[in-house]
Amino acid sequence: MFYKSTKAALFALPFLLASTTALAHGGHVHKEEAEGVSISGFYDFAATAVRQDIDRNEHDVKFFNDTEVHVKFRQVSDAGFAYGAVIELEADVTAADDDEGLNADKTYLFFESNLGRVEAGAVDDAQARMNVDPSNFARATGGTHGKYNDVIRFPADPHGHTHTGGSPFALGHDDFIHHPSLPLHHQHGATEDANKISYYSPRVKGFQFGGSFIPDTGDSGTAAGFTGKNGHSDYSNAFAGGLHYLAEIGKVGIAASITGEHGEAEVAGHENLDAYAVGTNLTYAGFNLGASYGDWGTSLSHTSPTLKDSRYVSLGAGYTQGAWGTSITYLQSQFHSNKAKVTSLGVDYALAPGLTPYAEVTFADLERKTPASTNNATALIRHC
Repeated sequence: MFYKSTKAALFALPFLLASTTALAHGGHVHKEEAEGVSISGFYDFAATAVRQDIDRNEHDVKFFNDTEVHVKFRQVSDAGFAYGAVIELEADVTAADDDEGLNADKTYLFFESNLGRVEAGAVDDAQARMNVDPSNFARATGGTHGKYNDVIRFPADPHGHTHTGGSPFALGHDDFIHHPSLPLHHQHGATEDANKISYYSPRVKGFQFGGSFIPDTGDSGTAAGFTGKNGHSDYSNAFAGGLHYLAEIGKVGIAASITGEHGEAEVAGHENLDAYAVGTNLTYAGFNLGASYGDWGTSLSHTSPTLKDSRYVSLGAGYTQGAWGTSITYLQSQFHSNKAKVTSLGVDYALAPGLTPYAEVTFADLERKTPASTNNATALIRHC
């Protein structure tokens, strides 16, 4: 559940996450191990309770569900290399607000050998897959990279628009950095899963390199989805990738990354895509500590002599004991002089294989400069 407003009393609703697979938030490249065809997926049923300053004529208590079916194929050739495909199907009764697509979320091919791994299709880019930040260990829905922004509303220009699914409740999302990631992953939908080719090197002495090439960040799926050269929030000849590091010193586990994005703006008067992020997470005896910093520069902006760089800082801590896990994550960001401060506390319990009840409370302080408006919100989310 999500809880809105720091002034209101918080009330909880039960919430369970039913899933046949464990999901990780970035930080490494996933490899399919089993040969043949496998079917997995997840089902969420969420009860949310929110109190906030913004009123867009909606109920404070809501239910929603999110369902996907994942079909994976992997085979090893006689020559020793592996190949296959992954299809993540949407199984909801309506399209998602974040523009994931009504039919499928991700579809891609992969090839892997001792020389590395290649992916081709509509899937997260190498920067998003290798980025290290506290959301990698955040519990429940993912803390500041979780579902809070599905129910907390963002201050918006009343005459503005949204690229996020077109829902009126998503107004203002594009005017804030609301989770710790760089622009292409932050936009979700067609941009996040734009058609691309990615390469991931083998890991050598803890280091792994990954890079993606995206001809047009607005193109996802078949040729019917081609967008041309005039997308206001699209980039041509985009590159995204970075360096990821894993090590263990004594009993301390270390994960770190340096990632970045670059692309050419498709419309005159818009800034090019240039952004980078650094992050590290530490683990010891069930404890987790993490921090990350991202600098968007002037990406996703109209050219202006008074334009300020956009950036975020993310911090987090967590602890796991047996089937229990808890975490607290914090995000502070600035985008176009619009500021966000978000704190999220989550807890979950592995009740049975594939069945994890959890609860999450998130506090958000959102401030828009022009037109001046704010939202102090608290959201509680529980799955059942």
